[in-house]
Amino acid sequence: MKLNLGKYKVVFLLLVFVLKLSASTYEWSVKANKNSAYINEAIHLEYTCTYDDKADLYAIDFNPTVDNDEYSIKILREDERIRDNKKINSYELILFVKKEG
Repeated sequence: MKLNLGKYKVVFLLLVFVLKLSASTYEWSVKANKNSAYINEAIHLEYTCTYDDKADLYAIDFNPTVDNDEYSIKILREDERIRDNKKINSYELILFVKKEG
C-alpha cells in the first residue's frame, strides 16, 4: 500500500501559513537632532519600534549602556502605545560625548 503524503502537505502548508500570520513584523528607526557634536554637548536621540499589529506577545527590554569611557546616556522617556491598531514603542535619550572621535 502506497502512503499518501498529499494530506500531510496540506496540513504543513496550513501550519506554516498560520504561523506566518501570527508572527509580528517590526521596524526600528532612530532620529538624532545633530550629526556631530563637541565634547560634553547634548545629542537628543529617539528610538522607535513600530509593529505591523498590536504585538500583544512582544516586549522590549531596552537597557542601553548608560555610562562608559566614550559617552553617557540619560533616559528621558519610554512610551508604549497602540495607534491605528499598531503597537509603537519609543524611547527618548540624551547622549553626552566624552571623547573625540
